Amino acid sequence: MSKDNRQIPQPAQVAAARLSVWHGLLLAMVVVLIVAVRLRLLALPLERDEGEYAYMGQLLLKGYAPFEMAYNMKFPGTSMMYALIMLVFGQSAEGIHAGFMLINLGTVLLIFMAARRFMGNEIAVFASASYALLSLSPAVLGSAAHATHFVMMFAVAGIFQSLLAMESKSAVRLFISGMLLGLSIVMKQSGIFFAAFGGLVLLYDQIFLQKAKWTKWMTSAMVIATGIILPVALLFLWMISAGTFDRFWFWCMSYGSQYAGSESFSRAFSNLKVSLDGLHKDFLILWLLAPLGWVLLWSGNYKYLTKLFITFLAIVSFASVFPGLYFRQHYFVMFLPVLSILAGVAIHSTGKWISGQSGIIGSTGAGILIFVLASLAGIVPLRWYLFEQTMFGVSRGIYGNNPFPESVTIGRYIKSSTVETDQVAILGSEPQIYFYADRLCATGYIYTYSLMEEQVYNQRMHDEMIAEIEAAKPEILVFCRHPQSWLVRENSHLKVLDWINVYSSDHYDVVGIMEIPSDYRTGKFYFKEQLNNFRGTSDRQVYIFRRKQAIN
Repeated sequence: MSKDNRQIPQPAQVAAARLSVWHGLLLAMVVVLIVAVRLRLLALPLERDEGEYAYMGQLLLKGYAPFEMAYNMKFPGTSMMYALIMLVFGQSAEGIHAGFMLINLGTVLLIFMAARRFMGNEIAVFASASYALLSLSPAVLGSAAHATHFVMMFAVAGIFQSLLAMESKSAVRLFISGMLLGLSIVMKQSGIFFAAFGGLVLLYDQIFLQKAKWTKWMTSAMVIATGIILPVALLFLWMISAGTFDRFWFWCMSYGSQYAGSESFSRAFSNLKVSLDGLHKDFLILWLLAPLGWVLLWSGNYKYLTKLFITFLAIVSFASVFPGLYFRQHYFVMFLPVLSILAGVAIHSTGKWISGQSGIIGSTGAGILIFVLASLAGIVPLRWYLFEQTMFGVSRGIYGNNPFPESVTIGRYIKSSTVETDQVAILGSEPQIYFYADRLCATGYIYTYSLMEEQVYNQRMHDEMIAEIEAAKPEILVFCRHPQSWLVRENSHLKVLDWINVYSSDHYDVVGIMEIPSDYRTGKFYFKEQLNNFRGTSDRQVYIFRRKQAIN
């Protein structure tokens, strides 16, 4: 047996190795911590993206097809997952966050299983525990059930299955891996990066390692491609049969391409800098361990293919946050699995080096000590978020004075003062209000950001939103006078904002005003006779209008 084979066990041998008690205890403690914190955060008010998925999931549960009543530029897979979660756990923030906790824990388990099989127990424990902490971090908006978490659960599962398929030469596993990778695309378009990665890894294995004949690798390629395409094709067929495919194509492809190409490189650099400045504040040591892990991976006694695989996975993961050049905080969730694996490599290798140098502490103890210290360095500054603040305090601490806590009150007021058949139109980007109100939207424009952007469909969107609202004659009109709800730019077209002033005055009466202070205090809701004494002291209010009874 060669020295290389003695030092680097095969996947089956690695997987068969027993997990030490100390490593098992460490992982269990991290999981208990994550569960405890996520249970504490169950009632955290939904933010905009969560409100979007929750409301569209709510529409699915009412029997409406994707893009029939509400529009956005994302594939509807995450909304479908929300609908499934709400079917099981209930239509509430608590139910959504309970289901999201299981999704997050499922990804932790998948990372552990994949890393354990191909890199050993210690790296698997440190990698999965690192992911559990990093994916909870407010730096990546880890308290919110963003689409990126759903993308990664299916992507990690699909890549793991493709590796198992290459090992076992199983066509069934290969097809399943394709299905999982296809589902990651259905969750959000960025899943295509991981689907492409899975396919390229297969082709590399078949052509360069197995030296397979072209008929064999073409067959394997067709199997995984069929699996990838199938979930996307079924989604398309559903929308074609429901008559919403044209609208889906416009929002996800036509307008989506405009949105993706709207940022300049100078602004993109600023976006990236802002995100990276925020990312390094939480669990900084774990982030810094990743580049060290990459160096130790290439300089260490690991298989060349393992080094190549993880390096290209890192490149693909980082590339997945680039489309549009917006670099939103939660986009970096897609980089966390490979970052966590590299951090695991660094902890494992550094622990072995410390053990060899000191002779006082074993490699297991040294690795665990490094991980604990790195984790505590992140946990202690985040105690306000993890253990101390109320849900209002957590929301304000992460999102500033965005009207997310106030949306609960507004939505409940609308629900209690209307009947199920009444429609609501929200002028602004606060879809979570639709969800809390549980009323049909009078317009599919549940976001108004697209109306403020410089893009070729801008005028069409203004006209379409206005026409939909005027045709529906909604019982309730909500105007969100909040800068973050519109993101007005220097050259924004303001037709809808000019129209709403006239339309609301002619057809509606003000029945409620939620004022949101410029500081972090709770918003105050004025209604009925209190409106007579309202004197606005902030530039952030949400106005609730009710249709005048004399108007048909």
